[in-house]
Amino acid sequence: MLKEVAEQVETRGRGRKLSHSRDMLSVLEGRKVNPKESMRDTKETLEMMGGRIKKLGSEKDSVLDALKALLNTTVAKLTEKNETLEAIMMVMKADNEATVAELHTKIEELKGELALVLGGKPSRKVDAPKPEKFKGARSTREVDNFLWEIK
Repeated sequence: MLKEVAEQVETRGRGRKLSHSRDMLSVLEGRKVNPKESMRDTKETLEMMGGRIKKLGSEKDSVLDALKALLNTTVAKLTEKNETLEAIMMVMKADNEATVAELHTKIEELKGELALVLGGKPSRKVDAPKPEKFKGARSTREVDNFLWEIK
């Protein structure tokens, strides 16, 4: 029936449409699919996918176990390093406390020596006599001469 329709279209002067339609028909004929074959292919694909999913499930467990083991090993190493650092810090703290105590005793000794040098009582004021107030006139020449004598 398609051939008859194609011949009728050709007789009316539409050769281009006819060739286009023939191309489409040949493409469609090539795409014919047998439903039984299609179902069989789909079933094989599903079975293959099911096998891969099962394989991934078993691999997932082994990967998780490996990750847990790695995590436990890392935690153990970090715990050991932490304990070592804590021990080092305790030793350093004790050493610093001993140094501070030694410095305090040295400071007290130095304070005692200073007290002996200053005569028993440390004082910061120097007792000097205060000059008397100047009464009179000052001459520039005398001030100048005085300054030159000091230098």
